[in-house]
Amino acid sequence: MCGICGIIGEPNSYLLKLICNNLVHRGPDSEGYYIDDKVALGVRRLRIIDLVTGDQPIHNEDSTIWVVFNGEIYNFLELKSKLQAKHRFYTSTDTEVLVHLWEDYKENMLGYLKGMFAFAIYDAKENKVFIARDRFGEKPLYYTIIDNSFIFASELKALIKVLERIEINTNALASYFAFFYNHLEESFIKNVFRLNPSSYILYDIKNRKFEIKKYWDLNIDENIEISIEDALKLLDRYLSNSVKNCLISDVPLGILLSGGVDSSIIASLASKNARIKTFHITSEEEEEVKFAEEIANLIGSEHKTIYIDKNFMKNFDDIAYSIDEPVADPSILLSYYICETTRKHVTVALTGEGGDELFWGYPWISLNDGLDKWFDLPSFIRKNALKMRYITKHINSSYAGILQDIARYEKIGYHSLDSVGKRIARLSHFSLEEIKNLLATRFEDPYKEYEEILRKRNSLRGSAYLTIKKVLPNDFLHKDDRMSMKHSLELRAPFLDHELFQAMYRISDSYKLNSSTQKYLLKLYAVKYLKMPKEAIFRKKVGFSMPLNRYHKDFIYKTEELKYLTKELRINYNVIMRLYEFYPSYEYTNRLFALSLLLDWYKNMVK
Repeated sequence: MCGICGIIGEPNSYLLKLICNNLVHRGPDSEGYYIDDKVALGVRRLRIIDLVTGDQPIHNEDSTIWVVFNGEIYNFLELKSKLQAKHRFYTSTDTEVLVHLWEDYKENMLGYLKGMFAFAIYDAKENKVFIARDRFGEKPLYYTIIDNSFIFASELKALIKVLERIEINTNALASYFAFFYNHLEESFIKNVFRLNPSSYILYDIKNRKFEIKKYWDLNIDENIEISIEDALKLLDRYLSNSVKNCLISDVPLGILLSGGVDSSIIASLASKNARIKTFHITSEEEEEVKFAEEIANLIGSEHKTIYIDKNFMKNFDDIAYSIDEPVADPSILLSYYICETTRKHVTVALTGEGGDELFWGYPWISLNDGLDKWFDLPSFIRKNALKMRYITKHINSSYAGILQDIARYEKIGYHSLDSVGKRIARLSHFSLEEIKNLLATRFEDPYKEYEEILRKRNSLRGSAYLTIKKVLPNDFLHKDDRMSMKHSLELRAPFLDHELFQAMYRISDSYKLNSSTQKYLLKLYAVKYLKMPKEAIFRKKVGFSMPLNRYHKDFIYKTEELKYLTKELRINYNVIMRLYEFYPSYEYTNRLFALSLLLDWYKNMVK
């Protein structure tokens, strides 16, 4: 795992090292550079595989091809055994297979790779630079053009250091308020872009031109008819192999064990191949502790429970800066702390990320979250019940908060929306009208692309596809990467194997969503193949997050403290103040959290 950067066109060693120095947290173990009159490449390395000879940049036999690489190629041993017939290797690292794959296959090399990656290959003979990002977007890659140079880096904060002018992208702001993350190709900073997952850039140095192409997509329309027993065997084959591949490491390795079905399955499969350590994070009230401990005892792992410091506001500046681009997912708080503690024990940790996308575990996919049951009630009952939130807030704050959130859906007319509208409502946090009131500037409709995707495809598969293409890389994987790399910890997600995804999307939808049971095949697999207790697996989903309601006032104070920045961001502060009127609830507290995070990010990153 590393941080990479480069300058194409007019190399500048000072600028390159300035960029690289802002990636030290991604690679504290070593730094390396390649610089000639056309290209400058830089890397900060976290040593995972081949601790002795694997430092980058890596080159081919005659030093005409160079690579800087962030990630892991899980099938590198298999690839290396084939490549050795034609090529001479001088390291034992997975990085070296990339230069030789480029020699043999050029852009088509991407079809041979299994793993997570962002890399840049410089071919001096052909005067080309090839930059690629993995299929799901586990590893990040930003780029910009300054004068006559194409400049790229693993994180936005590294590129900001070399920009002469920093201007906030209002389209990204609108996306952030809509979804609490930016889903656009353009970043929060104007003229700085993100290479999309499953895409590559081919840069022609002589003509100073580049093209961006997509090299992979999930086929969600293909179907095969197989029995559920055969589906279970298929799942076992692909997932067991993926977990085994993810265990390759020359440094200590562990598992982030939430106690939910996804991470429990990963931990169980990993324990069949190695003696493992498991880590769980919790607040004092969280019930998931007992389930995580039960799984840990079942698989015989060395287990550690991490209790979160309730006064997380003391680290808020660090969290806001480390996230690189704002993502107002409350789980970033838990991720920050569990990665901080886990890194004291291991350098690599496996996670259950991707299981919900693969087996449709989110409520906006199935719309099976109970909200429609509320709207089945007569309108006069709903109306009177909502009035009770002003009274019950003094008696039962939890009940009042739930009613407050339901009132939002009443206001947008959720019951009259079609399935596309309902899914977008479940994914969003501010309506388009609210964003127009909030931002005192013009912006493009952040919902347009989501609606286009959902209206093109089958409702269940279409919403799952949207989750994979938009929510997964821009929220969950962004958060995982930045919070882990802040602490120089590598996270690996065995579920994010593209062959596993394609195999599972070919099978019947009913195997993923069986009546009211989400992730049915996966849960059946856990009980039948891995002998996990049924009561621990077939239970209500508990997300990896923390209740923010108790911090409602903290976010108000933080927003008040930073309100002077709202003018620079062209945010209407009077609209923000209306949020203070509401009793703490899931949605309105999260809105204040999102505003606090955005303002704090701007203060620390941009100002």
